[in-house]
Amino acid sequence: MSTDSYPPLRLAVLNGLLSLKESVESDPEYLSSSPYDAETKDLLNRLLAPKIVEKVVERVINGSGKAGRGRPSKDVQLDEEDEIKIRDEIRKLLTALDDMEVDEKLEVQQKLAITKNKRDLLESVLKMRERESTVRKTEEFKETIIGILQDLIDEKDRETFMKRLEALR
Repeated sequence: MSTDSYPPLRLAVLNGLLSLKESVESDPEYLSSSPYDAETKDLLNRLLAPKIVEKVVERVINGSGKAGRGRPSKDVQLDEEDEIKIRDEIRKLLTALDDMEVDEKLEVQQKLAITKNKRDLLESVLKMRERESTVRKTEEFKETIIGILQDLIDEKDRETFMKRLEALR
C-alpha cells in the first residue's frame, strides 16, 4: 500500500488528542467549556464519546465491589439508600443511551455499540433482580422454618437441630 493514502500526522497533534481523551474520560463535560469552535467540538465528541459511554456502562455494570474477572462480589451488601442510588443511576444511564441511539450525529458503529451496551446493562439488571428475588425467598424460607421449629420443638432439641444444620453450611 502506498504512503499517499495515509494523511500526514504530527506527533504533537496526536499527543494533544491523547491528552484531550484523558481529560474527557475524567470529566465528560470537559469539551463543552473548551475554547474550540462548534464544528471542532462536534468532531472531538464524535471521536471521544463512545469510549465515555463504554466506561460509564462498565462502571455501572461491574460496580465497585469486584470479585475477579469483572464480576461483582457476591458478599457485597447494599443498604436501601445505595439501592436507590443505583436504580436512579441505571435509569439515567438508560435514558441517556436511548437518546444516543436516536442521535443522528452518531455513526452506525457508534449506535450499535450503544445498543450493545444498553442490552448488556439490561441483562445485568435482570440478573441482579433474579438474584435479589432468590435471596429474599431463601431468607423467607429460613425464617418460616425457624418459626415452625420454635413453635413445635423445645429449646434443647432446637439447639441440636441447629448444630446439625451448621454442618451443611
